[in-house]
Amino acid sequence: MQKIILFLAIVGFGSFAYGQGCSDAGFCTLGSLKSNFDFEKKDSSSLEEKELKNTIGVGFSYGLGEDKNNNFNPFLIYNRKLTKRLELQTKLTSAFIQGKVANVNYISDIYIATNTSISLKDKKPKLHQRLNIIGGIKIPFSTANFKKDGQPLPMAYQPSLATVDFIVGVNYIVRGFEINGAFQIPVGQINKNTFVKENNPIVFNKGKDTFATTYLFRRKPDFLFRFGYVLHTKNYKWLFKPNVLNIVHLGKDTYVDHLGNRQKINGSQGYTLNVALNITYNINKHHSLELSAGTPLVVRKVRPDGLTRKVAVAIEYHFNF
Repeated sequence: MQKIILFLAIVGFGSFAYGQGCSDAGFCTLGSLKSNFDFEKKDSSSLEEKELKNTIGVGFSYGLGEDKNNNFNPFLIYNRKLTKRLELQTKLTSAFIQGKVANVNYISDIYIATNTSISLKDKKPKLHQRLNIIGGIKIPFSTANFKKDGQPLPMAYQPSLATVDFIVGVNYIVRGFEINGAFQIPVGQINKNTFVKENNPIVFNKGKDTFATTYLFRRKPDFLFRFGYVLHTKNYKWLFKPNVLNIVHLGKDTYVDHLGNRQKINGSQGYTLNVALNITYNINKHHSLELSAGTPLVVRKVRPDGLTRKVAVAIEYHFNF
């Protein structure tokens, strides 16, 4: 418990500094890339519990973003266990953005992924190991060119990055330690954003000129690395996972200037470090609640994609059947 209190203190201290959180809210919380809180419980579960093959989830996240805009993100989850080792995972996200410049409400993206679970045998009978292999795709529902009064809005007010992404990763668990590594690779760029900060009266009338120009914005891939440790009560009713999330943006994002030339955005590449805490309460084998909170400690110089977050919190409810 002392470790948990210490970690919460660190999170609280870090929340006073602005920064950039995850590369993409859906990516960082997709299936096995988020958590495997119940891995030990599942291994010791009864036959009846193993027959629960479906999970429906509903959740809500909040993030304090760029220009102090409020980002509310409801989402729906459906997971289906296809075989003993193979699971289909889906997640539908949406965005309600409220800020000084505009209010935007729309569906964001859908994530479709598979998770293949492999139990690793070891000479030590009590040494539990598991490897999860994740592969999937993200499909956007907009081209990130929402406008107000005919004027294009910056990416901080867009509900989606408007990229079709391929996602591949691994999740390794041993004795409560959890290590995640994954790539989010844009394979289709349908972003049609036409925001040019010098030509936008909406932004300048609000006294804001810090948004990056993102005319026909193109985004580079991300690499995710998360390290966490699961603490739990004896009956597995409560599970706590403090974790450290690292994001490396693998290159400089670009936009098209007034001459039609594609320009690199200096400072948009680089490293982001986040700390987070996940708490799960298993009500019974059918129902569970999860609360998570995180904040960035190390940030990139420029975040043209509009995903800047000072702090982010989320709550989820899962029903297994």
